[in-house]
Amino acid sequence: MNSPELINPHALPHLPLVNRNNLPEISAIYFVIDQQGTIRYIGRTNNLRNRWKQHHRLSQLDKHHNIKIAWLNISDCSLLAEIEKALIEWFQPSLNRTTVEGKDTDGLGRGRPGGNPDFGTKYRFDYGRDEPLSEQVKVLMHPQMKQQLKNIADLEKCTVPDLIREAIEQYLVAKQTTQIS
Repeated sequence: MNSPELINPHALPHLPLVNRNNLPEISAIYFVIDQQGTIRYIGRTNNLRNRWKQHHRLSQLDKHHNIKIAWLNISDCSLLAEIEKALIEWFQPSLNRTTVEGKDTDGLGRGRPGGNPDFGTKYRFDYGRDEPLSEQVKVLMHPQMKQQLKNIADLEKCTVPDLIREAIEQYLVAKQTTQIS
């Protein structure tokens, strides 16, 4: 997926979590969105309705009110993994970076983060941060600037959001140093 920033999950078809039995039987990328409009989780499935009959995050999501599931229909199932990865890297939903409560998915008493064996490598979220990222900021920019960032991210073997976070951190440190002087 070349432009995940063009996807607006809030404009996609959606249903409240409590009506998940009415979800369509389609292959899709799905977005779990809370009542504040925060994207909490992104996943992929070959059958949206069946996926949500017993989703591994249901117990966590049932604790929240007014959760909705939005979806992006993807007719070519071979593209699901690539699109999911790009959207997770772009939106960085908080639940995609956590273990599944009460799950012993590796047989050793440890849950795999997000139920995903590729966690930390495939999605590149854990860079030794002391605490997980929890806030999201959207930035509008010219396509040329976005392409330049993508090129730099490829060279640096990181993501565009990682570059933006690093630039903001450097700016804040510089600003703080100037204010102290």
